[in-house]
Amino acid sequence: MARSLRDINIGPRLSIGFALLFIFLFALTLFSINAMNKLSEQTTALYKHPLAVSNAALRIETNILKINHVFKNIISANTLSEIERESSSLYLIEKEVIEDFGIIDKFFLGERENYKIAVESFSSWKTARDEAISLIHSGHTADAARIAEGISVEHLGAVELSIEILEDFAQKKALEYINVSEQVRKTTLNRIYTVLILSIVISVVFAVYITRSITRPIEVLVNAADRIGKGELTTDIESTSHDEIGRLAGAFNKMTINLAASHQALNKEIKERITINKTLKESQRRLNEAQKLAHLGSWEWDILTGKVDWSDEEYRKFGYKPGEVSVTFDLFKNSIHTQDRDRVIEALKNALNGSEPYDIEYRIIQPGGEERTIWAQGEVSRNSRGEPVKMIGTGLDITEKKKAEEALRESEEKFRGLFEQSPDSVMIYDFTLNKIVDFNPRFQETLGYDREEIELLDIPDFEAKESPDEFKKHLSEIVQQGGGSFESRYRKKNGELIDVLISSRVVRIGEKTFGLAIFRDITDQKKTETELKESEERFRKVFEDSPLGKVLADRSGRYIKVNKALTAILGYSQEELLSMNIADVTLPGEITHNSNIIQEIWSGKRDFFTAEKRYLHRNGSVIWGQITVSPIYNTDGKVIYTLGQLQDITARKKAEEERALLFLAVETATEAINIVDDKVMIIYANDAMNNLFGYEKGELIGRHVSVLNPPDLTEKITADIVTSLEQNGAWTGEIPNIKKDGTEFVSHATATAMKDDSGRINYVISTQHDITHRKQTEKKLDSYLRQLEKANSELSDFAYIVSHDLKEPLRAVHSLAKWIIEDYADRFDAEGKEKMHLLMGRVRRMNDLVEGILQYSRAGRLIIEKNKIDLNQIAAEVINILHPPRHVRVTIDGTLPTVQCERTSMAQIFQNLIGNAIKYMDKPEGDVHISASDEKEAWKICVSDNGPGIREKDHERIFQMFRVLQPRDQVEASGVGLAVVKKIVEMYGGKVWVESEAGKGSRFYFTIPK
Repeated sequence: MARSLRDINIGPRLSIGFALLFIFLFALTLFSINAMNKLSEQTTALYKHPLAVSNAALRIETNILKINHVFKNIISANTLSEIERESSSLYLIEKEVIEDFGIIDKFFLGERENYKIAVESFSSWKTARDEAISLIHSGHTADAARIAEGISVEHLGAVELSIEILEDFAQKKALEYINVSEQVRKTTLNRIYTVLILSIVISVVFAVYITRSITRPIEVLVNAADRIGKGELTTDIESTSHDEIGRLAGAFNKMTINLAASHQALNKEIKERITINKTLKESQRRLNEAQKLAHLGSWEWDILTGKVDWSDEEYRKFGYKPGEVSVTFDLFKNSIHTQDRDRVIEALKNALNGSEPYDIEYRIIQPGGEERTIWAQGEVSRNSRGEPVKMIGTGLDITEKKKAEEALRESEEKFRGLFEQSPDSVMIYDFTLNKIVDFNPRFQETLGYDREEIELLDIPDFEAKESPDEFKKHLSEIVQQGGGSFESRYRKKNGELIDVLISSRVVRIGEKTFGLAIFRDITDQKKTETELKESEERFRKVFEDSPLGKVLADRSGRYIKVNKALTAILGYSQEELLSMNIADVTLPGEITHNSNIIQEIWSGKRDFFTAEKRYLHRNGSVIWGQITVSPIYNTDGKVIYTLGQLQDITARKKAEEERALLFLAVETATEAINIVDDKVMIIYANDAMNNLFGYEKGELIGRHVSVLNPPDLTEKITADIVTSLEQNGAWTGEIPNIKKDGTEFVSHATATAMKDDSGRINYVISTQHDITHRKQTEKKLDSYLRQLEKANSELSDFAYIVSHDLKEPLRAVHSLAKWIIEDYADRFDAEGKEKMHLLMGRVRRMNDLVEGILQYSRAGRLIIEKNKIDLNQIAAEVINILHPPRHVRVTIDGTLPTVQCERTSMAQIFQNLIGNAIKYMDKPEGDVHISASDEKEAWKICVSDNGPGIREKDHERIFQMFRVLQPRDQVEASGVGLAVVKKIVEMYGGKVWVESEAGKGSRFYFTIPK
């Protein structure tokens, strides 16, 4: 099948396309310049009105302060000329206010109601001002002063409040206009983008056209090649063109002729290789299956090239799927456990230099973290010069084998430890050899033989209860039953007979049968049981029926017998007590008390002893008991038990302790305490009472209580005290006193009456402490507070007036500098513009400094009333006001608490901390987080960021006034914000601190008490 190709002309088509593209780009540039010019003109127009309203409002605020000040001068003027001079100044200021009202009215933005209130309040003030000046001229200065005070509070305050609202509204309008400007900018950019996209689309269409012109003949060649690939080797291309495409078509036709000739030879070779590959794949499959079953992998390392080949099982052994990773020597080395790595590398080196074969066990760590144990062997191939060129080997996963060996070793160690350390005698008997094959030290100690002697003995050699034939028969029964428990009697080396309790078990290991026997010497127990039966009847009735708790105990302290009275005292049943000993119910700290005396009783040196001890009740409480212990002898005169008699004295001990503690508390109390009887005589006075009145210990006892008061003590005070004690049983108040040396003082006293059943007062207990110094301090404090309130009021007025007077010229300078930059921008060179911007920055810094000083002076004096404040709402409002830039994200983590604070102060704290985090952010993506935690007594708030951080030596310095860490020309900062935060937090009783390192962000913490 033939296809025809014709000539194509690429050059002219490309020239036309690039010309069109240049025209579109030129049009886009002109459109963009025009749109940006319009955007600049609209933005400039938007700023004029709010700026004019804001400046007029600021001037009105300043002039209101001046009016207030000048009018006060008029009220306080002494001469008519002074009044006229000040009045002239007043009228000029009023004229400026009226002009500024006109500006606000002209550039009306909104808030008409507040504007009307401001104008009407100002008109009302002028009416009141005329009335006051008229009164001054007529000599009624006091009436004029009262009117002036009302004017300042009512009319001028209303004007100032309304103007502040208008100023805030103007600022908000400015922000709205900025948003409008932003929308215009976005619209303009969208139009530019639209034109740009249109240009791109046209360019793409042109590119597609050119591309299709070029690729159309190439597609013919590709289709022909595709047919040849599918086996149509007779495919050729007819070409009438003489360019590069035509020459390519001719070469293609020649290629198809040669390709058809070699196709037959290639088919033959392919068939032969398919047969060989099938044979190889089957062999490899069988090898892989064998390796997988045996957990045996193989590997090959080409030392010269560094290439490593693994079998499929080797991949699985190292934790990978076959072919999942590219195998290198580093991959193998890094998989080896760090503790085995050097040993494996050393083994490889020894194998390569021929010093020893490669045969080693080591551990590997799979990617999932699992540890495996490998046994690897390898063989090195060398060239004719004896140099290693290749190494092949196998690796067997022996992890499960190692685990089994380790488990077996641990099991053997545990068994050997229990076997050797058992308190009972243990032996292992081989039923096949009829021989003792192992025993523990306790077995040897019990029978009294050496180890070598026991190894030569059989059980019948020390079995004293059964004959050899009886023992064999019994042994056969044990083997058939698989073990059992029974009592027997053994003969020790010294001939002494002992009773033993034996527990046995038969174990079969392979073809051998072993017996494990554990026996305990119960000789003493058997004797004790016999002796106990002999004496039990003699004292059983007395023992059981006694109202006191009685207990029979052996030498180890184990309870042998208890009566019902003891169970009632200790709270345990008789069955529970019989499984316990004395230590189980004795307070741990008193177990060793009287241990020597107990030993004397057991040795027969003492007949009895009595002591008071503490015991543990079943419910966990502690009880006191008086215990009497005496020995119980057997017929041979040997002490076999101790008889204890326990009496519960908990109530008595508790009463004694309470009396002792009460007396100690009263005697050591810092409060002066005394007791008088019904004859008003002092019968007790503690040390604090004697010290307070200057008496020696015991000197006040027996005296009339009137000795403590001055002779002129009013009868009314005495009568009030008596009446209160009779009616209410108590009295509290302040009372004058006199010391032994005649010094008078005032004390705060409380008196409590102790009455009998008839309501008659038997005793009066009184406490008192000297408050003379406190009374004097309170008087001084009241005076200081009045002075401080006056100073704070004057300071507040002064700071407010000074800050406004300072900020007014600063605003004027700032506005003038801004107008100069706008009006004379084309006349300034770069240096001039830089200096003008530097001037504006200095003005803003001065304005911020004045505002910071005003905030710092107000901090701590603005708290009028605390309310419940939701810090989530405060933080959200502050974030909205600060309007963080796009690269800084401010988030609230979790929920912030609700605190008892004043709203404005909390807003100041968040505004300074969050504002600083935004201002100093030096990262392309800033993160500021606000969180809180409950610290029991207070809430701890944290504001953290990922900014530049703060050096540790600056952690305290940043909270000082006017302290900044960066040059003021780099960052506009007053150095007041953190000082204000510190002052407000400490005013609430909290604290503020920072945790930070240079370059690692900062975490500012402050606490607010609950």
